[in-house]
Amino acid sequence: MTSISSAISTVGIGLVGSVVSRTSMWISDSFESATGRHVGQVTDYIMPDGIKKAFSLAGKCFNYPLNALSKQLQYVYIYKPYEEDRIGAKELSKRGPQLDKFLKVVLAPLMEEIIFRGGAQKLGEMGLISLGVPYPLAKTICIVAANIMFTAAHLEDHTQFNTREFSSTFVGGLIDGIICSEFGLASSIASHMFSNLSVHYIK
Repeated sequence: MTSISSAISTVGIGLVGSVVSRTSMWISDSFESATGRHVGQVTDYIMPDGIKKAFSLAGKCFNYPLNALSKQLQYVYIYKPYEEDRIGAKELSKRGPQLDKFLKVVLAPLMEEIIFRGGAQKLGEMGLISLGVPYPLAKTICIVAANIMFTAAHLEDHTQFNTREFSSTFVGGLIDGIICSEFGLASSIASHMFSNLSVHYIK
């Protein structure tokens, strides 16, 4: 009974988190529409280019396992069967969208939360605390730092933090970082999954 209650709680927190995340992103986009400015532009004032590049490199390194696994899945599920004539062009056209949904709604949220929230955020927090940094400050620093790496890993140009792309991804990811810190990794995974589902497949 406890495990069922826990699962229901995790799903509930995930749903609430995704709604908050999408609402925050909508507010950010609305602010940009009204003012012509967005959150990402703040980085020009508070973050030197060298720091941006360091976060981008760290984000890409942390995200490498997901990218490698995605490419391998594409080869095994789509390209290899087609090359071996086990599927035709019609089936090939179906498998691409199927795998894309799986990657965006299931695999990416799962691995990104494990890597950035369960890994970078939690390990960084433990490291700072071991150095004598007070817990509230260590938690805040690591939520923000891990989320900058998470956001940087999604950028096409890894030095351009002052973009709308950075802004919307950072705002949504910050919610998941807070959820992970307050309610645990499973809840942030659920929130991330529901958010990606709403972004990519619910109009």
